[in-house]
Amino acid sequence: MKPRVKVYELAQDLGRRSQEVVRAAADLGIPAQNRLTKLDPESVSRLRNHFREHDSEDGSGANDAAPQPGETGGSQQRPDRIQHQAGGAQAFNPSAADDARGCRP
Repeated sequence: MKPRVKVYELAQDLGRRSQEVVRAAADLGIPAQNRLTKLDPESVSRLRNHFREHDSEDGSGANDAAPQPGETGGSQQRPDRIQHQAGGAQAFNPSAADDARGCRP
């Protein structure tokens, strides 16, 4: 017996977004609520065939519309890490705060 596959695992394998697989499953009458739903082997086969047929009808692959590296594709890409500017927030200095309030010892 083949193991059940989660929606997000199938989506990765197909080069699709999980939401696309969930929508396709709904169109095919396969119960899949979210990316963590486990699919039986028959449902996986039906979804693979659906995307294979969908790709051949369009005449393009799943990743043809994806922007190339260095292109934004009309939307901004999020950086992997947030870069902080040099000289940003300064460390709290309690004596400087006391000086500002006029509370010098």
